[in-house]
Amino acid sequence: MKICVCIKQVPDSWSQKQLDPESLNLDRNAADRVISDGDVFAIEEAVRKAEQFDGEVTVVSMGPSRAVDSLRKALALGANHAALITDEGLAGADALATSLVLASYLKSRDFDLVLFGSASTDAGMGVIPSMVGTRLKVPTLTMALSLEIEAGIARVQRISGSGTDELSAPLPVVVSVTDKTNTPRLPNFKAIMASKKAEIEEISLADLGLTPNLESFTKVHSQTLRPPRSAGRIVDEAGALSALEDFLIAEKFI
Repeated sequence: MKICVCIKQVPDSWSQKQLDPESLNLDRNAADRVISDGDVFAIEEAVRKAEQFDGEVTVVSMGPSRAVDSLRKALALGANHAALITDEGLAGADALATSLVLASYLKSRDFDLVLFGSASTDAGMGVIPSMVGTRLKVPTLTMALSLEIEAGIARVQRISGSGTDELSAPLPVVVSVTDKTNTPRLPNFKAIMASKKAEIEEISLADLGLTPNLESFTKVHSQTLRPPRSAGRIVDEAGALSALEDFLIAEKFI
């Protein structure tokens, strides 16, 4: 089984995020860079399925050259191969452009299973898996709590407003997993050292047959800094109930 995991390098979730004042893109140098939290669960699920079906796992990321650090971490977690799609024309790419690039790469490799995290921790949109599946013209099963594959059929469970849904689709298929899908393993020392020496394939837009200046469909034209947080109001115990009532009425909650 050929499996691919699409991962993203993002600013650390605990860091203060900001836009670059000139490009109005996310300033990725303002904080430590890590694999997006949800992608770690996708890597683990891919490795488990490769172990189960005697397959191999490729991790791919789209980003600047420094994203190789995250790819090496994915290799240390058990992936077999890594590829970085990097090009100056990708700076500031939105979801539509990103899905086009990833789908173009995946089309050329004939993967049986493509895995994503549920949503990146920098943008939090969660739309890329469905966009990629649509571009590939294959089924997409999103927000999986579990993933089972038998006789060429992928089956997932996910939470819905009415309970738990069970969905299935034939391979090839795109699946996004959640943090409930598995418990990621920790890399061992041998795997970490091997990942430092591993070859990472670098791919340009031209290699994918795409224009060097890929146009995004959405742009940020301006930004306004969030105002500083105002001090809270402190009331004594005797007047707390009355103050709370006045606040709820003023804010039209009641």
